[in-house]
Amino acid sequence: MKNGNIYFTRHQREISSGHYGFYNLSAENNRWWTIELDFDADADELMGVSNTKQGIKFTKTIDDESSLNFDRYTASLQQAREKLWFDLSNKIDKAIKATTKLLKKYANEFEDKVASEEDDIQTPVPTGTSQTTQAIKKTDSARKGRFDEEQKQDLIQTLHEKFKELSLEEIAEAVDRFDKSLVRGCVIYCPIDNDQLWSYSEIRGFLVIYINTNHEFYSNIIAPFRSLKLESALTAIELFISSLAWEQNEHFDNDETKKRYLDNFRTLVGMHLNNYLKENNIKVSDEDLKMDFEDVD
Repeated sequence: MKNGNIYFTRHQREISSGHYGFYNLSAENNRWWTIELDFDADADELMGVSNTKQGIKFTKTIDDESSLNFDRYTASLQQAREKLWFDLSNKIDKAIKATTKLLKKYANEFEDKVASEEDDIQTPVPTGTSQTTQAIKKTDSARKGRFDEEQKQDLIQTLHEKFKELSLEEIAEAVDRFDKSLVRGCVIYCPIDNDQLWSYSEIRGFLVIYINTNHEFYSNIIAPFRSLKLESALTAIELFISSLAWEQNEHFDNDETKKRYLDNFRTLVGMHLNNYLKENNIKVSDEDLKMDFEDVD
């Protein structure tokens, strides 16, 4: 890395290396790739190989004038070198761009994997699935930076009101995970003292979506999925609810009348859904799910 990671080799033996002006030596992502250009003795004159076979005269060339005026039958040695330098410069530049793009893809996949593994670590605050967290981050975009101290404290206090049985330290642990993940919102399971299936609050730009554990839909449908860790089913439900919360927050909360109407509408929908489940005894049991799994096996 100190000298550069573009290598010229003659019959597989290195004779020159450097960055040759193609990239910034101090950029850390450039430590993960190398380019090797191998040639044989027939190209010695064109490559400007030194008498000691320890160097070449290659220079990065981006001016295509030498290429436009090049005639392979009448060109001088210097003109032929410049044409070769131009062609090599283009190939090296394309190779660097291609490998940088590939490395960025690998880096993003690695970051997503680490974030997913961190999301799988249980905290005292019951949150949505790791798939839900990653989907919110990808679709609703990541935050541009970490929480400031006021944001963090406001979020801790808001969650502490929902989870009074937890200590401030336990709440702070969950908030710290939200902070590090750079998500703009999260799903949390907690009891709500009304008939709504879900609610939400925005704390300084961070959207907290609450799924009501007192609701029949949670008890009869969601809870069994959580019990058996059916992440795909849970993610589908969580993202459906999340999409409703994001849309109301972004498009209707700036109008108090519309917000009140939608809040009332959610209450009426929640009551109607409760009645469906209670009056028709609709529920998912652990035994039903286990039997389904056995049938699939």
